[in-house]
Amino acid sequence: MSDVMAAAAAAVTGAEPPPAYTYATYDLLSGVQLIDHLPGELSDYGRQLHGTAQVTLTLPVTDPRLSGLDVWSTTLPRRTLLWVLRDGVPVWDGIITARRYQRGVVRLTARETVRWYLERRRFRPLTSSHRSLQFNQTDQLAIFRAIVQDCLDVTWNGLRVGDIGIDMGNEMSGVLRDRRTSPDGEEDSAYQSWNFDTYLDMLDDLADLENGFEWRTDPYLDDQGRPRRRLVLGYPRLGGATPPDDVLTLEYPGQIVDWDWPEDGADSANWIAAIGAGEEKGLRWSSAINSAELEGGYPLLEATTAHKSVSTPATLQALAAAELARVAGDIVVPELQVRGRPNVSPGQWVRIRIADPYRFGDQPLDTTVRIVATRTQPSPEMTWLDVEEAR
Repeated sequence: MSDVMAAAAAAVTGAEPPPAYTYATYDLLSGVQLIDHLPGELSDYGRQLHGTAQVTLTLPVTDPRLSGLDVWSTTLPRRTLLWVLRDGVPVWDGIITARRYQRGVVRLTARETVRWYLERRRFRPLTSSHRSLQFNQTDQLAIFRAIVQDCLDVTWNGLRVGDIGIDMGNEMSGVLRDRRTSPDGEEDSAYQSWNFDTYLDMLDDLADLENGFEWRTDPYLDDQGRPRRRLVLGYPRLGGATPPDDVLTLEYPGQIVDWDWPEDGADSANWIAAIGAGEEKGLRWSSAINSAELEGGYPLLEATTAHKSVSTPATLQALAAAELARVAGDIVVPELQVRGRPNVSPGQWVRIRIADPYRFGDQPLDTTVRIVATRTQPSPEMTWLDVEEAR
């Protein structure tokens, strides 16, 4: 059913009309709009706190709405943006990374713009000369923004070939960090171009340290209708350390349609080693252990995480502690199926009330959880929320 037919049907029945979804394309670097609405079918779209979401837009070439549209030059992989708008408001943005034609159907695959792009860029020498980024007792959020800016500022023959349009604020966490080479050269936590690290790895490693933070980007259109993204930084995490007093409430029976409540300890560990620079006898490493779990009767479960460009003991210790916090205990990430699309983003808190005597007994579950991922089906509109309990 088309958006017009659905709206007409809603008017007859008195129901609220369904939201109108449009799919616009833009040139990545210039921000120029190429098509204001590319008619097609989108199965779903989503956003994640840690991960790069992707979508697939299917275009039947016999659709009369495509007549007169130059689909081929306005959907070029790697240089074209696909934006999902709900009632004219951007809810998802991605770079078209693949295009496939198969018997009268074009399928466009797009991956979330910022994370995919940062993963495709390297901190490297810009000429034959080595370079580094060093910081002395600098707020970790300021370091994060400096790394992002370094990625955006690269030029080639005077062209800003790395600027994908990210707006940054001036938030501070109060956590100061060093990223520098010691005078004797024995300890080195500076960002060195000879490692050719991806910008995404540099940013995620910084955020994932003990006492670290979380980040995401939100798409919006500026006053000229050009696509932009706001960098959102949250210390100690997005949404705050504890739930605010006024949060959205979702209930079953009610807006919640179904739910899945898994408990998974397959990848859990209670001893972590962060492996740093060096080899054999010169190897640098540090560890963290969950002594409370071992004393409580659980067996020893070990894992490692690699950070071969890090040689500073304090940084390795922070990396080990942060990894232990992520994998300790059983991972519980419930999924809620909800009617419509709640106005929430990854990192925000929601209150849920679920009446299910088989799982939660006589009293309904009534708790506040944090959203870590969303996935929305446009028609009929339905949203799946991955949530986590407060830890």
